[in-house]
Amino acid sequence: DDENFHQAARMLRSHGMVTSSQILLAMLVASAIGNPIRALRRNLPSAMGIFPTRDALTIVVVMQLSRMIGAILLIALTGLFIHYTH
Repeated sequence: DDENFHQAARMLRSHGMVTSSQILLAMLVASAIGNPIRALRRNLPSAMGIFPTRDALTIVVVMQLSRMIGAILLIALTGLFIHYTH
């Protein structure tokens, strides 16, 4: 539940156990992990309705790999920015 996450993050940050930067990185990583699962649930059925099964799988997998690479680059750049500015 998102509300539980927000409450836990707020409590940990207020007690000095994590920084805002660490919370940001955790959110980015969680998004990078969750997006492929959501895409399979949403995009694969649509693609399979339009394309043959093999082509649909290829399209969805390539699309997700490109998104994951972008997310990993964003996480790495954010981590570097945080490291060198704090």
